[in-house]
Amino acid sequence: MKRHLIYVIITVLCFATLPSCFAFADDTAAPASAAAEEPGKKAYEDGRSLFFQGKYDEAIKQFRDAVDADGTKTIYRLYLAKALRAVGQNDEAQKLFADILKENPDHVEAGLGLAAIYTENSKWEDVINVLLPLLEYKHDYTIYHMLATAYYNKGDMKSARTHYEKAVEQNPNSPDDCYQLGNIYLGENRYAMAATEYAKCLQLGMDTAILHYKLGTAYSNLRNYFGNITEKVIKDGAPWKIMEGVYVIDPVPGTENTFYVAPAYSAIFQVARAIEMGIDEPDIFFLRANIYLGAGRFETACTLYGELESKIADAEKALFYHQFAEAAFGAGKYDDFLKYTDESIKLEPDTYKPALIDAYLRVANRKNQAGDQAGYIEYLNKVVEQRPDAASYHLLLANAYRDAKDYANAVTHWKMTLELEPDRPDRIDILNLIQQYSKSK
Repeated sequence: MKRHLIYVIITVLCFATLPSCFAFADDTAAPASAAAEEPGKKAYEDGRSLFFQGKYDEAIKQFRDAVDADGTKTIYRLYLAKALRAVGQNDEAQKLFADILKENPDHVEAGLGLAAIYTENSKWEDVINVLLPLLEYKHDYTIYHMLATAYYNKGDMKSARTHYEKAVEQNPNSPDDCYQLGNIYLGENRYAMAATEYAKCLQLGMDTAILHYKLGTAYSNLRNYFGNITEKVIKDGAPWKIMEGVYVIDPVPGTENTFYVAPAYSAIFQVARAIEMGIDEPDIFFLRANIYLGAGRFETACTLYGELESKIADAEKALFYHQFAEAAFGAGKYDDFLKYTDESIKLEPDTYKPALIDAYLRVANRKNQAGDQAGYIEYLNKVVEQRPDAASYHLLLANAYRDAKDYANAVTHWKMTLELEPDRPDRIDILNLIQQYSKSK
């Protein structure tokens, strides 16, 4: 009985002291847990929370504490660099990114951070040196985009094209990349590919005057001048304007409010849109006139060239007059054709002087087709004046004189033909003509 009582007392005492035992255990466990926590982790987590709230200055303080506690942690230094970048402290951020990348050559995020700083400072070679090795570890849109930008600004269009193509493959919904790729294709005279990229830009929501201008340029070089022309009823329509989503060309004869129109995906529409959006340089009006010329709308082309003549830059004047001459020829204005041809020759004789003989021949042929025999002979004589040593032109003139029954001049030019080319395959035929018409009066 006594022994039992002692056991009960001991048991009660144990339970009575149990809370203090647990308290003692807790007191000893707490320091052990704190010691196990990673140095700087709390500061890093607090800094990260502040960073994503946009409180960068406060975040920097926490990240510095984390780095001071454990500078070997890449993630601590990375976020410190990112926070420093956010407040414009790029010099320190650059060093941190560079150190991380040096220790971990496959660290894409550090490489991108460093390349972004180089990009802002137009250090294109540094951007390439940082990012190109990272492609070994990751094929990332941002890497391709930044590399393409660097190569483009360096003037290495071949490499820029390659990396823009890769960027567009990975992110086909980037109008900026499509636009730059289009610019490269346009510069390489790959007009169809340029037009495709520019059209994508429009579909993706880019809508700038220069984009329309460049798309119009690409279409013009593809000879897509007016696209598929249709008729459309447009109340109060006016030529040379965009109305109801189409470009108005001319009224349809014999109708009211009905016009010939060009669709949006044509050179004339895109150029007209660029003009509407504010481009007012002579070059775009020159392009518009060239579009009308290319489409065979010569009268309108002449009007447009005439409006532009006083505004064209000196460097473009020779080409301008050459184009103006072509429009005049198409419109049957032969005096203007020769006048503007002569203007182009005066400005750039080495380039355009050979075109003078062709100009005379073209007018001569038009005169001949119209049955104007005197005009035909007149312009053939001009050809011979330019190239008196060309037997073929003397032969043309001799035959023209024969058809006009001016046999004496015909014989003279047949003889000149043989004088210049005595061994011609048709020598006997020409001798017979000389013999035959020398007797004629």
